[in-house]
Order: sequence, then C-alpha cells, then structure tokens
Amino acid sequence: MKKLLFILVVLNATSLFAVDRFVDAAFGSGNGTTMFPTISSAITAATNGDRILIATGIYSEGAITISKSLSLIPQTPGAYVTYNGNITIAGVAGMKLYVVGFKMGIYGFSTTSISGGSIANRASLSFVDCRMGDLSVNNDFYELNAIRTSVTNTTTMRYGSFIASKTNDLSITDETGSNNTTDKIRLIADSIMNNFDMRADNYCLSVYNCLMKNIKFYKWNYVTFPSNEFFNNDVMTGATWMLASASVPGYNFKFSGNNFLGTISFNSGATYSGYPNYTYGNVWDTAVDSGLQYSTTTSLFPSASSAGYFEWTYNGNEIPCAVPTASNPLVLTRIAGTTGTTVNSGNPNHEFYDIDLSIGDRGRFGGPFTWNNYFPVSNPSGSRAFIYDLTIPADLFPGQNIDVKAKAYHRN
Repeated sequence: MKKLLFILVVLNATSLFAVDRFVDAAFGSGNGTTMFPTISSAITAATNGDRILIATGIYSEGAITISKSLSLIPQTPGAYVTYNGNITIAGVAGMKLYVVGFKMGIYGFSTTSISGGSIANRASLSFVDCRMGDLSVNNDFYELNAIRTSVTNTTTMRYGSFIASKTNDLSITDETGSNNTTDKIRLIADSIMNNFDMRADNYCLSVYNCLMKNIKFYKWNYVTFPSNEFFNNDVMTGATWMLASASVPGYNFKFSGNNFLGTISFNSGATYSGYPNYTYGNVWDTAVDSGLQYSTTTSLFPSASSAGYFEWTYNGNEIPCAVPTASNPLVLTRIAGTTGTTVNSGNPNHEFYDIDLSIGDRGRFGGPFTWNNYFPVSNPSGSRAFIYDLTIPADLFPGQNIDVKAKAYHRN
C-alpha cells in the first residue's frame, strides 16, 4: 500500500510543473509567462511537458527550432493553425513532441542528429491531422508517428508509424544497428501516391490497406520472424516493383490479398544494399536507378538461390518468377486465388477476415485493417480518439495468457 501511495504522489507532483501557455495575436505583447502573441515566443518560454494552445489564425514567423518536450495544439478542438515557415526539431533523448492541426503549405518539418540517443530512449515525434510540404525525420533514434497527416512531397523516416496519412513519396532510410525483432514499422491505410523506397535493415514492415504505386527494396530486415507483410493494399496501374535479387541474405516477404488495379512491371534485378542511402529529397533517384529494366512477364525476384521464404497468395495473379527446385534454399508459395472480383477473394484464413467475419475481400477495403475503419462514412459520436493498431490473438486455447496490444492517438 505504501508503494502504491508513493507512485500516485510522484505522478501528481509531475503534473504540477506542466503549464498551459496560450498564443493569440490579439494578446499584443502578452505577459511573457502564460500569454504570448507568437508561437516562437511561447516555445522560448516553455519548459518540458508544457502545452502551447494556439488560437486559430495565420502565423508567419519564419523558421523556428524546437528542442523541448511540448504539445502544440489549437485552442479550439478540431480547428487548424496555419504556420508559414519551416520547423526544425533538435531532438534530445526521451523527447516527446506532439503537434496537432498544423497547416504549413509549402513548408515542412525536419530533424537534426541526437547526441547520446539510443533505440531504448528515442525522441518521439507525433503529428496528428497536419498538412505540410515535406516531413523529414532522417536521423537516428527518432520515432515518427504521423496520423491523418498529409505531406505534399516527400516523407522520410527511419522508425515509427505512418497511419491514415498521405504522401507523394515515402522513403525509409537506414539507422545504426540491424535486424531488430522486437517491433515493426507500420504503414496502415495510407495513400503513397508515387514511390515507396526501402533501404534499411533495422525493422520489418507491416504495410496494410494502403493505396500505393511503385515500390523499391534495396535493403530490408530479413529475420525469419517477424516477416515483411504486404496485406490488402490497392496497387495503382502502371506500377513498377523492385526487390533486390542479387547477393540477397534472405527473403521473408508475405504478399497477400492485394488488389492490382491494372498492369504491374517487375524489375530486371538489383543487388541487395547495392546503393548507399541517399539524403532527403532524392527519393527514387533516376541517376542511381536508371540501369533497371522492367517487364510485365518476368520477375527476377525472389531469387531461388537465396534463403528464406516468399509468399505470394490470393492477389488475383501470380508473380512471374522462377520456381525453386529441390536444390534451391528458397521456399516459394504461390496461390493466385480468384481473379476478377475482389469480394471474398482475399486470403481465406480467419486472421484475414473482414470485420463482419466474412471471408476477406482483396484490396484496401478488405481484412481487419479495412479502409472503412480508418475513414468511416460518418462519425456520429464526434470522437477524436482512435485506436489505429490493435493486436489480439487469432486463436484462443485453454490456459493461454491473452496478450493484447494497442496503439492509439487523440486529436485534442
């Protein structure tokens, strides 16, 4: 009992030091403590844990830098703040930044390197319902969580989640270390309108129910478990897909229930980790990748001479690759499934069922992460809280410990 009481006291004492600081141009010069005419002046005065509550309006303050754990939130729930200027995040270990409802037009967010950072003590950057030109979290030991956020040009990240969001290009670049098996990078219910580029071996991917086009994998986490999963995505016509097929240390890919909305071309082969990471702004670099050729009838990936497994199931087609023989180490699973219709033609295993417990449909409107769950036709309760990733057992057995994991956000 004494131990419980001590914990409650500590939590209460911590909350006492957090301050709400209000920003409104109508404040004139403000009071320098809780009332400010500019966002930058409030950030300067703030301390870790403070909330900066911003009146709706247009703020043209130019470039600013944030190096504290803060929440930047519109004063009016559901409203937006227009900020004309680039924002740099100078992260520190354990930092937590929460940004809600920022409209930045051509401007964007970027990060600087963290001194003394670690995977165990990341700087967490959360963007909820924001609009911006570019989003670059291209440094080690950050966690990006973008929810219902739209990026006009390029999103660059190394770890985190991109959920119910939109970007033209998305690039995952390499971080210090390799082959982490404790977590995954999550891309769920997104619109990646042009290119998805993968050049990192730190974490496996879960890509569920996205609208996407081109993908290119030069490097990935190839551990046996977990796997890189591409489930129930819609792939735009004219897409070009490339996974390295030379010097590959291992495959661990599962493609299932995807819906191809037209033609798709496969690359003529590339070397695993054949090119170094390039910096923000050069995603899908045509000078680097100009040697790749694509075909609608032949795919050199997966290479049968590489170890691991590659599953291509219930996508309405078969990947046109070489089939391994008994002497090859690759385990290849190919099941075309039903062509034409998408209804009830996804993976029939129950973990892929639609939310009405019928056989899963192919594409982004099917399966447990259905697009309808992230973009409902109506929201009668007006709720701004949302669980975006829920992991529960597909089967239950007597005596089993039930492990339920959930990730969620709250708008404001």
